[in-house]
Amino acid sequence: MVPVIILNRPHPHRKFQRLYKQNVYKEAVMALYIVADECISCGDCEPVCPTGSIKEGAIVYEINKKTCTECLGDHDKPECVRVCPIDNCILPLTA
Repeated sequence: MVPVIILNRPHPHRKFQRLYKQNVYKEAVMALYIVADECISCGDCEPVCPTGSIKEGAIVYEINKKTCTECLGDHDKPECVRVCPIDNCILPLTA
């Protein structure tokens, strides 16, 4: 008979929640933002966003930093950056 060892480990999701509340993971936010002074509100970025994170704001388009993944897993480069006609209009969000 093989002995069974049961380890009392916390669920990994709970560990992530605990670390996130302690600001351990807040520095690793993957998101982009649109520079308001550069944006011409052409709307090219909105339909290509795979997560639907880009919406029309009061003045220019805005990216929801909570849902933006920088197209990780979908594309090699963020699609909004690829289709934007203005250079350096969409930039990575820094912590």
